Formats: sequence, structure tokens, C-alpha cells
Amino acid sequence: MKVYFDKNVLSHMIAAQRGDPDTYGVTREDVNAMFAAAAAGKVTCLLSFMHLQEASYVVRAASAKKANDELNLIQGLMDTTRIPLRYELSDLFRLDGDIEERKKALDDTDAHNERLLNSFSEAAENDRALVLEEFGGKPPEFKEFFYKKVFMRMLTTIDRVEKQTSSIGLVDACKAQGIENMVRARSLFLADGVSLSYSHGRMFGGLKKKKQKRHGDPPDLHHALSASACDVLVTHDEEFAFWMDRIPEKRIKVLDHVTRLFELIGGIDADGRDHTDIN
Repeated sequence: MKVYFDKNVLSHMIAAQRGDPDTYGVTREDVNAMFAAAAAGKVTCLLSFMHLQEASYVVRAASAKKANDELNLIQGLMDTTRIPLRYELSDLFRLDGDIEERKKALDDTDAHNERLLNSFSEAAENDRALVLEEFGGKPPEFKEFFYKKVFMRMLTTIDRVEKQTSSIGLVDACKAQGIENMVRARSLFLADGVSLSYSHGRMFGGLKKKKQKRHGDPPDLHHALSASACDVLVTHDEEFAFWMDRIPEKRIKVLDHVTRLFELIGGIDADGRDHTDIN
């Protein structure tokens, strides 16, 4: 079973290992059970560049122990063989060497994400008016909105690629193959699906907490695409779980807590019985 963890799940695992209070209900026993399940081949925990980027923020804390905690969890739990790296993982968490360059890259990432969040907020009201006009003045249910928009979005993307690459006839060739078939490629379906779910939530209040500026949103959009390679996505972010889970035909299971994963792999029940039987 291929599993993709949102970074907040990994952070809660590290907190549990340290004995910190903010673990979102994750215990040290849960973490040990997860390591045992991975070692036994019951799960493969997929690693993405977004995991590495978010984990690397630890260098700002200037704590060698915290940096080692991040590195040890990645090396001990995650499958590092499927992601091409041009450097040693340990170099990413060093507090010397090119650390100032790495900190600058993180600052640039923060600035880029802030611009994205501002553009989301500025576009929400205008987009809402356009969508209401398109759907007869009433907010559409997400499923209706999704199926009307997802194929149109794919055509728009293909058209843009055709123009940017001077690939004359690309749109017609894709239409001949069937846009529906292309969209249902899981990576494309989830990438467009999560974007549409997020947009619908911002326009019509579908997000549970209805926050206007969630700084984890830009990374989450990338996590959604990476998660297309998995069987199960685990996140401790209620909003992210909500707008991922409602995507139709997504073909992955979305769990809102890591302990629910044990129900799938048969090592523990949700009522909290002993974790140590995962072998």
C-alpha cells in the first residue's frame, strides 16, 4: 500500500517522538507502529520534493537536534529511492555550508506563496460573480461545478501548451483521443480536481473553517499532485481533507488521522488497542 503523508502528519510524529504536547493525538506508540509497518512492507511511505522543502524550514530554528529529528524521520520512514536527488539528504539539514543560500530560497518561497494567497483572495469575489452568472444565479453544488469545469480546464491547458510550444494541431489531436480519457489520468484528475475544490470552497464557503488566508494552501496544492501516486493520503488538516475527499472519481482514499491508517493495514483498531502486533 502506497501512503502519502501531508507534512503536518510527519511533524506530529516528530512531536510525539520528542514528547512535545502538540501531537494532534499521535502517540509515540503510533510512530513506532508506523515504522514497524513500513519495515514489514505493509506500507510504502512516499517522499516528495514538497516534504523536503517544508522539512528544510527547520534550519531557521538553528537547532541541530531539530534538524536531525526531521532528517531521521525521512530516512527512517520514507521511501527515498523514488525521488532523484542531486545532493545528500543530510546536506539539506546542515546548519553550516550554504545555509544562507538555503534560507534565502525559503524566503523566496514564502514571498511567492504570499503572492499566491493574495491573488486567491483578490480573485474570489470576481470569480464568484462570474460563476453565479454561469449557473443561473445560484451557487452550484460542487459535483455539478466540477464536471462542468474540469474538461474545460483541460482544454484551456492544452490550448496554452499548443500556443507556447507552436505545436500546431495539438488540441485537435487531443480531442480525437478523447479529452475525457486524458482528464481521468489520475495525476491530471487530482491536480485539476483539488484546484477546483479549493476554488469552489473559497467562492462559496465550502471550507469548514472558511479562513480567508491559510498559509499552508499553496504547499497543499502541490501535495495533492504528489499524492496522485499513492493509494492513501493522510492529512491532519481538516480543510485539506475536506476538499480532497469530495473530488469524484479520485481513486485514492483520504484519511483525516494517521491512526485510521492502522485500520486499513490491520495492525490496530481505532479504539486504541496495542500497536505492537504489526509484524
